[in-house]
Amino acid sequence: MLRIECPECQTSYTAERLGVKLGPQHTAKLDVACILCKLPFKVTVGPKVVVDVPSWSARTFLRRKPVTRLDGHEVKG
Repeated sequence: MLRIECPECQTSYTAERLGVKLGPQHTAKLDVACILCKLPFKVTVGPKVVVDVPSWSARTFLRRKPVTRLDGHEVKG
């Protein structure tokens, strides 16, 4: 579950409560107002990219390449 945290009062909200619904590959830059302290702040919500890098022996002997996959969303403040 995606959570957005207010930088002023550290109150954490689920993204759905603040009206943020994104598809798996969507990115959004948002101006959000905290429900508790009423101060606006900006956040960027984007897909979380995970890179699985094989070990040295797998890269050298088995010739495996790193694999990139999307794993939900992350919030950058």
